[in-house]
Amino acid sequence: MTRSSDRRAPASARALRFVLPPALALALLPAGLAAQQGPHPCPHGAADDEATLVSVVIPGSGVPLRRAVDSVLARLHYRVSAGESSLDQWVTEAKFGWPEGSELAGKADAPDPGVQVIVDLSPDSAGTMVRVAASAVCLTGTMAESRRPGSPELAIETVSAVQVASEIRRQAAQQGGQDEAAGAH
Repeated sequence: MTRSSDRRAPASARALRFVLPPALALALLPAGLAAQQGPHPCPHGAADDEATLVSVVIPGSGVPLRRAVDSVLARLHYRVSAGESSLDQWVTEAKFGWPEGSELAGKADAPDPGVQVIVDLSPDSAGTMVRVAASAVCLTGTMAESRRPGSPELAIETVSAVQVASEIRRQAAQQGGQDEAAGAH
């Protein structure tokens, strides 16, 4: 993707499926391996290195937006991997279970591929570009089945990426309104 194709009006969002760059794919690999060995095994193997990406431009930058990302990830029960994260990039550990509000949340018999999320912030002419990439951790069937529309892997990626991006946008808007109100006094 080119930089110009990512430009959007503030608070717009879009989702697409892409193959992770090698550096991000490597960042996801340890969580996938841990998922195979931990309490949530991957009986069908680790998922592919593709992810669903949601991009949104949010007015503002700096510490308040970083706080919004920290707050949203914590509220949504994502654990940030300190060893894999850096300034303006949050890499979460694998999280199992469907996001609250999704159709499969809380269903005991729902396939659970798990998900890992990466949030990146970068300057944009209209504020800050927030990119949220979500990648399934485990396969729930075959690799070919995982790439079909409506598969559990694609579904959890899409729901997770949209949820995180939407919540960051909402939190940033709330903080912006609070900052404006505080400045008016």
